[in-house]
Amino acid sequence: MLSTLIGLLFTTTVTYEKYEEPPQIALEAGQFEPLTIEEKVVLYLGEEMLPVIECESHFRQFDESGDPLINPLSGTVGITQIHPVWFPEVRERNLDIWGSVDDNLRMAKIIMEKQGKEAWECYTKPKYQVVVENANTGQIEANNEGYSCVEYVQSKLGVADGAFMGDAHTIQPNTDSPEVGDVLLTNESPWGHVAIIHDIQDKFYILDESNVNGDGKVTIGRKIAADSDKIRGYFTFDTPDLSG
Repeated sequence: MLSTLIGLLFTTTVTYEKYEEPPQIALEAGQFEPLTIEEKVVLYLGEEMLPVIECESHFRQFDESGDPLINPLSGTVGITQIHPVWFPEVRERNLDIWGSVDDNLRMAKIIMEKQGKEAWECYTKPKYQVVVENANTGQIEANNEGYSCVEYVQSKLGVADGAFMGDAHTIQPNTDSPEVGDVLLTNESPWGHVAIIHDIQDKFYILDESNVNGDGKVTIGRKIAADSDKIRGYFTFDTPDLSG
C-alpha cells in the first residue's frame, strides 16, 4: 500500500485541460454518423463562428494534395488558421493542429477563451461591400451583404453551378473564347481569384469583381491585359464543359 502511494506521488504530472471527442449523431436506423465539419465548428466555437471559419479556410483542414492547409504568407494552419504565435502552447498541450480537425478546433476554443473572436482576421475585417447596378437608373449602388469573389460572381450573375463553387483556384476553365459576362480565372492570390468580364476593350478585359485585394471591396473597371500571365483561363455558364 505504502509503495503504491509513493509511486503515485512521484508519477503525478500536471497536464493541460483535455477536451472530449465530439458526440456522435444518432440516425433513425440506430446507427451513428460522425459530425460534419460545420457541426464540429458549432460544437466547439458556436454558430456565430461559422462564417468566420468559412472565410478563413472554407472549412478545410487539408489542401488538394492532402497536406495540412497552411497560408504561405502568414503560416496559419488548418481549418481555423491558427497563427504560429500559438505554436509553443500547441506543443505544450500535445495537440496536433496540423493533422487533426478536432485538435485544431480545440486550440481555437482555447484562443477564443483568451482573446475572443477578434483573434481571427475574418471576424474583425469589414464585411464585403457588394455593388449592384440599378436597372432603372444605371447607377452603381452598394450594400453590405458580404460575398467572396466566387460568391459575388454567383450572386451578380444569378447562377448556381456545381462546377463553379469553392475556392477560386479549384474552378476549372471551360471555354477558350471569353465574351462579356463570362468569368476570368486568375492566380492573383494563394486561393486564386475570379472576376466577371464587364467589357472587352482592344487587348484588355475590364473587370467587375469582389475582394481582389483581400479588403472585401467590390470594384468595377480594373483592366488586365488579355495576354497577362496572371490569367489561367475562362469560365462561361452558357456552354457545356470542354472536357465533356
